[in-house]
Amino acid sequence: MVHGVESFSIRLYGTARLLQMAYLAAMFDITDSRLVMLAVHHIPQQAPDSFLSLKGTPITLEDQRLHASVLHMLTAHFKTAEVFRPMHMSPAAVAAERAMTDLSDMEAFQETASALATRLYSVSGHPGIPEGDLFIGLLSDVGYQNKSCKALAIIKGESHSTVISASETEVEAFDGLDISKPQKGGIFILTEEGVVAMVTDTGRRPDAAYWVQDFLGIEPVADEFQFTRNVMAMTRAFVQERMPEQFEVERPDQIDLLNRSMEYFKQNETYDDGHFATEVFRDPAVIGSFKDFRQEITQSDDIPVTDRFAISQQAVKGQQKIFKSVLKLDKNFHIYIHGNRSLIESGFDDEKGMRFYKVFYKDEA
Repeated sequence: MVHGVESFSIRLYGTARLLQMAYLAAMFDITDSRLVMLAVHHIPQQAPDSFLSLKGTPITLEDQRLHASVLHMLTAHFKTAEVFRPMHMSPAAVAAERAMTDLSDMEAFQETASALATRLYSVSGHPGIPEGDLFIGLLSDVGYQNKSCKALAIIKGESHSTVISASETEVEAFDGLDISKPQKGGIFILTEEGVVAMVTDTGRRPDAAYWVQDFLGIEPVADEFQFTRNVMAMTRAFVQERMPEQFEVERPDQIDLLNRSMEYFKQNETYDDGHFATEVFRDPAVIGSFKDFRQEITQSDDIPVTDRFAISQQAVKGQQKIFKSVLKLDKNFHIYIHGNRSLIESGFDDEKGMRFYKVFYKDEA
C-alpha cells in the first residue's frame, strides 16, 4: 500500500447521491495502487522549427513522498462515472494494452511511452494546443469495479506555478507543475472483459476532441451516464435554440423550462421520454417539436439515446452548471429565477423607450 494517497471520493448529498458516491468509490479506487514505471516526455507546440525529442529509460522513484505525489497527480482527477472504450484498433489503446500485459517488461513500457509521445505530438497541430509534459505511468493494483487491475495513466501537464522554498538563511523559487489542478488526462484499465478508459474533465475547449478522439482514440460507452447527459444537452439546445425559432418564448420562459427539466432529473430515478416531455413542456405543440428535434439530433449526430433509462445523478451534477437560471439585463442587472414563473412580468416603457421586468415577492432577504 502506498501511504499518503487517499482513495478517490466526491462529496455528494442526499441518499441517492450517497449511493452514487459509494458506486464511484467502488468503481475506481487507488488506495492500494503502486506506480511500477514512469516515463516523461516534453511535447513542444508544433512549429516549423520544433521537433520531438524522446527520452531514454523509464524513471524510478525511490523517494516515497515523491512516489505518492506523482501517483496522486496521475490518478486523482478522474472524478466521473463516464466510461470510454477504445475505437477500433486505437493506436493508443493497443500500445497501452501491450504495456499492461506484463508489468515487468521495461522494453514494452518504454516503446509504449515513446509511441504515445510521438502520436500526441503528431495530432497537436492546432495552434491553441500548448506545449506540456507528458507523464505516462504504469500502475498495479488499481481498484476498478471491486477488482484489482493493471492500468496505464497518461497525463499532460500544462499548468505550471512557482513554489517558494524558504529556510532561515535563504529563499528559493522553483517553477514546476501544479499537481493540485486537473491536467488533461486519460487512464486505460485492463479488465477481464478487455480495456476500458476514463478521462479527466476536458470541458468544452477547442482542444478537447483532439485529446479524446485523435490521441487516446476512445469513445463513450452507451450507458446511463451517457443517456442522461445526452438528453439533458438536447433539452438545453432545444429550449435555447429551436424553441425561439418556432414559438414566441421569452427568456424567463426558457429559464423556467430549464429549471423544470433539471428538477425532473433530480427528483426521478428513471427517465421516461413521454413522461418527461409532458411534465416539462406540457403544451402538445412544444412536445411534438421537442420529439422531432430529438430525432433529428440523434440521427444526424449518431448520439446514443433510449426512451427509458435509469438517471445518472453524476451526469445530472455535471450538467447542472450549464443550465443557467440567470437573466442578464444589459450590464446592469442579473435576475436569478429559481421557480414560479408567474411572479415575474415583462413590458415596455414608452417614456423611457426601454423594456422592463416586474418582480413580485413577499420578503426581502
